[in-house]
Amino acid sequence: FLLDLAVRMADAAATEAMRRLGDTRWYVKRNMLLIISESSSGEAVSQVRPYCYHDNPKVSFYALKYMLRTDERYGVEVLKHYLRSSSGDKVEMALRLSSTFGITAIVPELITKLTKMDRRDADLDNKIAIVKTLGQLADPRALGPLKAILDTRSVFFRDPLKKLKEEVAHSLKNYPPDEVRMMIGSFLEKN
Repeated sequence: FLLDLAVRMADAAATEAMRRLGDTRWYVKRNMLLIISESSSGEAVSQVRPYCYHDNPKVSFYALKYMLRTDERYGVEVLKHYLRSSSGDKVEMALRLSSTFGITAIVPELITKLTKMDRRDADLDNKIAIVKTLGQLADPRALGPLKAILDTRSVFFRDPLKKLKEEVAHSLKNYPPDEVRMMIGSFLEKN
């Protein structure tokens, strides 16, 4: 209740929250970063920046959320760092924040990640999450790799690949209709 109240008056509480960022307990840091991230204040950039790489993903999530609102260039670099991570939680956090904030600057990174993954079940599941994010961002640069997924055939991974193709088809509704029509037309000609 108190945290919710502090978030509602985040602009007034942000100054006090900045003072309490030095607390050693992770949940206190998270709560203070939550208050700061909901404020419109841009004064905490230098204090929040180090927490973007905090070991606890709950702490780094709110720090990154604040950075994307106030210093997008730095926030995008942190997002790219988390996309390259081997931790599934960090990749998921980066994907979620990218789609929430509409960060199209990471589309090339997502495309690279999408094209370099193997065809194992786990990798195909990760590709589904990337395709969802690309669909929410609806950047036309992703249409080529998405078309390549639709053209892919596999003997061993039929079910996961089918799910991936379904997600690609579902995400196409968010792209510019003219470009999708051309892509679907060429796909139908081949099949």
